[in-house]
Amino acid sequence: LHRDWGIEVIHAHTVAPDGWAASAIGRAIGVPVVATAHGADVRELPARGPRERQVVREAIEHVDQLVAVSRAIQGMAEAIGTPMRPVAVVPNGANGEQFFPRPRAEARAELGLDPNDDFILYVGQMKPVKGTDVLTEAMGLLRARPGGAPALVLIGVGPMRPSMEGRFAELGLTARVRFLGRVPHGEIPTWFAAADFLVLPSRSEGLPTAACEAAASGRPIVATAVGGTPEIVEHEGTGLLVPPEDPAALAAALGQLLDDPVRRDAMGGAAHLVAQERFTWTANALAMDKLYREVAR
Repeated sequence: LHRDWGIEVIHAHTVAPDGWAASAIGRAIGVPVVATAHGADVRELPARGPRERQVVREAIEHVDQLVAVSRAIQGMAEAIGTPMRPVAVVPNGANGEQFFPRPRAEARAELGLDPNDDFILYVGQMKPVKGTDVLTEAMGLLRARPGGAPALVLIGVGPMRPSMEGRFAELGLTARVRFLGRVPHGEIPTWFAAADFLVLPSRSEGLPTAACEAAASGRPIVATAVGGTPEIVEHEGTGLLVPPEDPAALAAALGQLLDDPVRRDAMGGAAHLVAQERFTWTANALAMDKLYREVAR
């Protein structure tokens, strides 16, 4: 490929194994390498054992430019190895042509949803690190609200779905929960527009793209204060932050926004402004273009 095309920069997504391999290839053919750390590659992989940590450290120290999707991930990477040059923080983003504020009633009519029902959205995998079991218990606590538990729509797949379905049945909430599974990405903006807000109960995060998309859609976010999430979810500004592993705190935050639509809409407006300024794929592309040119020189 290098002989035929004249590659100028190699960009690996994840530090290891991709960035580790790319750094070796780059050295062999004399091409600079950029690697983006997304989260699990510098948070979970090094914890598996000394060999894995060594591979991650070598990648961090051998790529020409390390990129992190959040300041939190930057700190994790720098704690493992010493990069050649300062780490560039380039956040994930949302496509502003797909994700933008739309009237909630219009989106709900398009999806055939009750225009007056309380509706929370979750977008992501259903696995332990995403905290969907904590969300399940929080939903159980919300049954005590005067209006009862809200409707919850979950987009995504994962190994925890069967246990979640069983627990929702035990809590008497089956009728209030809808599992959509995999949804074509082009349809997801309508679900964001229809929702009152997004919930992200993760135990760990890099910088969640779903939060970028919710903010771009003008919807606030209730999330756990982990990883890079607080860099997009400003507590009391663009949403609410709670500790991980705490169903009661999560339920309380969800209830606050469910019971105060004026506050909720104000947070959604603030989230949209933040997303437009910092969390778009256009901003990401401009930053990466600049980095490519710098390392190519």
